[in-house]
Amino acid sequence: MQSIDLLTTTMNPIVSTTQPMQPERYAVTVLEAWDETPSTRAIRLSKPAGFDFRVSQAVRLILNGQAGEIYHPFSIASSPTRPYLEFAARRSDSEYKMAFFSLTQGDTVHIVGPRGNFF
Repeated sequence: MQSIDLLTTTMNPIVSTTQPMQPERYAVTVLEAWDETPSTRAIRLSKPAGFDFRVSQAVRLILNGQAGEIYHPFSIASSPTRPYLEFAARRSDSEYKMAFFSLTQGDTVHIVGPRGNFF
């Protein structure tokens, strides 16, 4: 009877060559921007074709800063069934928030996402 030493037997492991899908980057238009309160601003962005997300997911919202692109993660405030995306932020003195508060209708920004799997 032949014995097999399982610790020294070599097997070819199966190696996965597929990488997790990276979220896409989209150029989107500011459809509307308004002050919810004196310290909170909201924006409504065009929703790219094929951009599907679930409740609780977020995007990376990319804006133009003084020295180039600046970004921040934002939870998507609108329903997945709406034909647009909404976000809101509280005012602060950061470069990012100043850029967010200066957005007006017709501006172009970028989003990367959706991201997150919370439910």
